[in-house]
This record gives sequence, C-alpha cells and structure tokens, in this order.
Amino acid sequence: LSDVKYLKEEDANRKTFTVSSTLDFLADRNDDGAVVSCRVDHESLNSTPQIAMQVLEIHYTPLVKIISSNSWPEEGQSIILTCESKGKPLPEPVLWTKDGGELPDPERMVVNGRVLSISFLNKTDNGTYRCEAKNPIGRNSTEYVLIVHDVFNTLLPTTVIPSLTTATVTTTVALTTSTTTSATAISTR
Repeated sequence: LSDVKYLKEEDANRKTFTVSSTLDFLADRNDDGAVVSCRVDHESLNSTPQIAMQVLEIHYTPLVKIISSNSWPEEGQSIILTCESKGKPLPEPVLWTKDGGELPDPERMVVNGRVLSISFLNKTDNGTYRCEAKNPIGRNSTEYVLIVHDVFNTLLPTTVIPSLTTATVTTTVALTTSTTTSATAISTR
C-alpha cells in the first residue's frame, strides 16, 4: 500500500461529520478479482462496524502461450496448435501467422477460434508459427517453431560408426572390422 489519505468535513451546525478515505496503490494483473474492504468503527454504530467491499477489476494486456498436440510431428500426421491467451478484457480473436505472413495453405491449415489445425504434415510446413492476441489495453504474441520429421527417422536408430568398419542395421546392430582393434558403435535417438 502506498498511500492512505483522510479528509474530514463538518457541516455548519457541527453535528455531522463526513470522513473520506482514499487508498492509492499500484495494481497489477494478479490483483484482478481481489477484494478491498473499508471498515468503519464508531460508537454510534452500537459496536457493529459497517463494512463496504469492492471487488477489483484490473484490465491488462494479454499473456500468450502455444500448446502443441504433438511433440514429434512426422510427415503425414496432423498437429493441433492451441493459442492460450489470458487478458482483461479477454482477447478475441487471436491471429495466426507463419514466418511473418499469412498461413500459406488454407486447405490444410484451418483456424477455429484459438486453434490452428494442420493436416497431412510435410516439410513445407516447417517454420515459425505466431499467435498474436490483443485487447484494448495492448497486444502480445508468442511463437512455435514447427519441425516436421521424416517418418523413417523414427523406425531406425541413428548410428555413428568408427572408420574402417561396416555396419548392418536391422532391429539389432552388428559390427565387423578388418583390423585387430576393437570397434564401438554408439546408437542415438
């Protein structure tokens, strides 16, 4: 609380007094919905204080984040990107863009409210998708980088093979070498 001010006024016959109090403070989005109360205690109230309450309604710029339905999207699959935005007033609608421009394929890239659905993913869908939300207080945006992976990359492990060796990759890895030194295979995914 930064400042509380009191003002006392009395009428001409000095029988009625009006006391006004002002509470000044810097509010932020976390104060939205908070209750502020003013309590009056006086002997004329017969030990029952009067309390006035006010619910704070704080307007603020949107907070934005993108939620993906698929953490490893592959060619041929679909992905759903959801733009979660919170602000007051509620930001409606949101704007989706790809690489700084319009969505290039409206047949496969469908926007329904806050949701962007992309069907039959392919490498041309790789890029930066942006969701922008705005309200009368301001605007905010966030980005999601989509990388569409090859389908076969998930079927076979990536194998690093030392020089002078040959490898046969199936469901298991077999190594042969023409030297007398030992060979090591490192499998990563």
